[in-house]
Amino acid sequence: MDDIHVVVLRAERLDPLDGWGDEEAVESVVNAMVLCGIRAESKLVRSVHDLERYRDRPGLLAFPHSRRLSSAESLIEPLEAWGVPLVGSGSTGLAAQHKGNAKRLLAKAGVPTPAYALADHQMDPRSLVARLGLPLVVKPVAGAESVGVVKCDDLSSLRAALRTPGLLVEEWKRHRELTVAILGNGGDRIAAPAEVVLPDAQYFLDVTTKRERITSTLAPAPDDEVTREAVAAALEACRILDVRDWARVDVLIDHDGKPYVIDVNAMPGMRRSTDHPSYLPWCFALDQGMPYHQVVSTVIGAAAARCGQYDGFQPGAEAARRGLVPTAQQGPNASC
Repeated sequence: MDDIHVVVLRAERLDPLDGWGDEEAVESVVNAMVLCGIRAESKLVRSVHDLERYRDRPGLLAFPHSRRLSSAESLIEPLEAWGVPLVGSGSTGLAAQHKGNAKRLLAKAGVPTPAYALADHQMDPRSLVARLGLPLVVKPVAGAESVGVVKCDDLSSLRAALRTPGLLVEEWKRHRELTVAILGNGGDRIAAPAEVVLPDAQYFLDVTTKRERITSTLAPAPDDEVTREAVAAALEACRILDVRDWARVDVLIDHDGKPYVIDVNAMPGMRRSTDHPSYLPWCFALDQGMPYHQVVSTVIGAAAARCGQYDGFQPGAEAARRGLVPTAQQGPNASC
C-alpha cells in the first residue's frame, strides 16, 4: 500500500456520538497507519468547500471521521457524489445507524431481530405492551454509546420513557449478549466475537458503564455453535445493509440460544486508550491477539482493495508482510 495516501477528514467539532472517536483516537489511527508504512495525515474540514481539494486525486483514500460536518452538512455525501474513494461505508451503509431502517431491512431479509415499533409521546403504551409484551427496551432511533436507552418493566416506566420523540421500542430478548467486530468486505470478511459481561444487578450495558468501566465488560466468546450462529447473523446483517470495510454488530442470545441482531454500527469507535478502549479493536485483541495497528491497516487495506487501489489484499496480510504479526499475548496497545 506504498502508493496510497490516506487523509483522515475531521470536523471542527469532534462528536464521539457521530464519529469513531475523540482527538486521541484520530491521532492513534494516523500513527497506526504510519507504523504500517501507509502515508497518512489528518485534516480539519470546516465546510463542504474544504472537501473539493480531494476530488480527482489518484491514490487518495478519504477517511471520514464522522458522518456530518454539522447538523446541516454531511461529510460523506459530497465525497461520495464526487467519486472520491472512501474508507468505510457510504450513505447507504451509514443509513444502518437509523435503528428503525436497519431493523426493517434485516427483518425483510430474514435476519433475526427482536420485534419492534417506532414510537413517540403520542403512542398509547398499552398498545405497545399488547403487541410486544413486557419488559421492553426503549432507545433513540439514532444514537450511540447507550445514550437514552431504558429498560421498561411496566406500563408506568414505559409511559415515562415515551416522553421524547424519535424512539424505537423493542421486545426484550436478552439472556446473553455478544458483540461481533468485523473487518473486510464480502467473502474476505473476518469476525472477532466477544461476550458482553454485565456488572452485578445490571440488565444492559448502560452509558455510565461504557464510559467508566468498559474494560471489564468484554470477555472471549465461547467457541460453540451459538457463537458461530451469532457471527453468521452479524455477517449477513453487514451484507444486507451494505456496510463496508469495518463494523461492529451487537447480537442478543435468548434463553433458547437463538441470536437476534439489535444494532449494526457502520462507523464503530477506534479509541486506543487503555482506560477506555473501543470495542472493535478490543474484540480483535481478545479473539485473535491482533494489535491495534493491524486492525487499522486491515481497515485501510480492505477499503483500498474495494476501491481498486490495492490488488491481492487479504485481511492482515499487509501487516504480516511488514513483520507486524499478532501473537496471542498482544493487547490492543501492543507495538511492533
